[in-house]
Amino acid sequence: MKPIQANEKIAGHWIGKTTAGVVCGFALAIAASGLLVQIVSGSSAEVGKAEVAMLSVPLIWTAAFSAAYLFRTGLRAWVWLGAFSAAAFALLQVCK
Repeated sequence: MKPIQANEKIAGHWIGKTTAGVVCGFALAIAASGLLVQIVSGSSAEVGKAEVAMLSVPLIWTAAFSAAYLFRTGLRAWVWLGAFSAAAFALLQVCK
């Protein structure tokens, strides 16, 4: 691994990663919650199913928000998390 020189700028892309985690992570969490409601069968547990789906949103959002910082740049975080969000919403439409 190449050592960092004193004159090199370390770009963290924090704003891009943070906004990708907030926006795309929230969209991914909402789509995953909707998928959970669509996939789990049984009308007798409608209240419980809705409660679990509602409580899963912050967990999924936090995981996606944290995963955004694993990408090398903010652009890559936007592209990958946006693609996952779009795929989740497409899958939600297919399941309806």
